[in-house]
Amino acid sequence: MTPIADLHAEILGGKMACAKYVRLFTGLLKRVEIGTVLRNQRHYLEDLVARGRQVYLDYPKWAETFGTWDTPRVRSDRPTAQIAGKDFRR
Repeated sequence: MTPIADLHAEILGGKMACAKYVRLFTGLLKRVEIGTVLRNQRHYLEDLVARGRQVYLDYPKWAETFGTWDTPRVRSDRPTAQIAGKDFRR
């Protein structure tokens, strides 16, 4: 869990509630390599930060959609629209 928690702290700051997610990540690590898990986790967390939605962190939901996070979703070159004082990616 150390590399996973370290990546969480690097991108989001603060400590990860490791005990809460041990079973989830162990299940993933039985199916795929640690490098794949870390790459997918990085893309998920960076997407949350880019959208300003860190408070909606949901590792169980991320695990359900695990294969879709193999490539980054948010591109920095995409324009944003200001709606009601919030930035929204198009």
